Amino acid sequence: MSSFYKIASYTVPSGGVASYTFSNIPQTYTDLCVIWSGRGSRSPAFYSDNGIKINGNLTANSVNYQAHRYYNGSPLAYTGTDGQYPSGYDNGASSYQYQFSNVHYYFYNYTSSNYKTVLVQTTCEQDSATAIFNLNEADMLKNTAPITSLVAFGSTNNYTLQQYSVITLYGIKDS
Repeated sequence: MSSFYKIASYTVPSGGVASYTFSNIPQTYTDLCVIWSGRGSRSPAFYSDNGIKINGNLTANSVNYQAHRYYNGSPLAYTGTDGQYPSGYDNGASSYQYQFSNVHYYFYNYTSSNYKTVLVQTTCEQDSATAIFNLNEADMLKNTAPITSLVAFGSTNNYTLQQYSVITLYGIKDS
């Protein structure tokens, strides 16, 4: 059985922010998990992109992915390489005022000198008929450096993280 240990948490202040950095991540856990409850600034959409930079680097993490997305009840499976970072979705500016996304980023063997596997799960909704569920089954980060910092950000499209979004970093150990 695995145990989660809270390393740090951040709540976005009034006015929003472009990003938040978790730095000096301890190298004493097996895996890392970022749990994110968020809103983004994308308008006029009910969803807004988000992402995580590994070790502060946006371009050297060539990401291969296989994903399943359900948007308004329609399934879509896709694969590809975006060449940048693992990503998910926040609720956007036109979603109901008090709706926040539920995003999980799970980094396996983050201290390893091998490529890193990441699982990303996202759920956000506008109303009872409009929602996104996104499961990136196998993001493969082509980066062999141990993960020492993570930058949570709105997106490369200049979307920002909005007030009351909460991003929490956990270390995971097998017991």
